[in-house]
Amino acid sequence: MIYLVISMFTITSNQTFTLEVKKSKFIAILQKINTEEEAKETLNEVKKIYPNAKHYTYAYIIGNVKKMSDDKEPTGTAGGPILNVLEKNQLTHVICIVVRYFGGILLGAPGLVRAYSKSTIMCLENACIIPFIEYEKYEIIFPYSLEKEINFILKDIVILDKKFDEKVCYLIELEKEEKIVKDKLKSLMVEIKKK
Repeated sequence: MIYLVISMFTITSNQTFTLEVKKSKFIAILQKINTEEEAKETLNEVKKIYPNAKHYTYAYIIGNVKKMSDDKEPTGTAGGPILNVLEKNQLTHVICIVVRYFGGILLGAPGLVRAYSKSTIMCLENACIIPFIEYEKYEIIFPYSLEKEINFILKDIVILDKKFDEKVCYLIELEKEEKIVKDKLKSLMVEIKKK
């Protein structure tokens, strides 16, 4: 039996690409987001940066959440093609907004699909795409006597905060699927709380 593991990817920095088709200008803006609220904020910001555009079409993916909008373009000619490009590239935690300044020439449904798809693809070509890794935060509490051992176990782990009271408390960030470090900490009977 063959198992297919589909990895998800994300971008490291925001990108913009402008495409001109028959006097219409399509400006694709690709941004990394973490929440649907960030998606809404990003859309509002883009509307301020590019005022008076005819359409602000978009698609975003955050894990299993996928949303899109044709923003008054004919149904299925804008948001769907943008989402399709994001899905084919197995992206997550990204939004692509394509702003259209209408140039006076109608492109028809096939022309719109091509323009929205191409502007998204070209924007992605300039992006640095990396594997998407989900992290979780944990608070670990332990006696001072274990500090050397704990520091050795956590030598390659991001420690976000350290507090030294009656016991030592570290706030750490681990990959969601990280099991080895958690097991090592538990074997020392360290208190671990997910934050």
